[in-house]
Amino acid sequence: MGSTKTIAIVNRDICIGCQSCEAVCPVDAIHVDADNKAWADEKCISCGACCLVCPVACIEIGSMEEWYENKKKFFDEKN
Repeated sequence: MGSTKTIAIVNRDICIGCQSCEAVCPVDAIHVDADNKAWADEKCISCGACCLVCPVACIEIGSMEEWYENKKKFFDEKN
């Protein structure tokens, strides 16, 4: 049975843009954008460092499917 890729998923409704997650990511996969909200890209290795430092607990490790749904929701809301 194959394993499912996981990735950091940011709840952008809760994110305060503190950049703590961005600072600790060992592979530079999480970024704070112009809206002052964090997001993770496909380079994420699911180490959980960002989850541990987030002061508002808005990051969790989830499936790529959840990540795509979250990203789609964000872009749908922006348009």
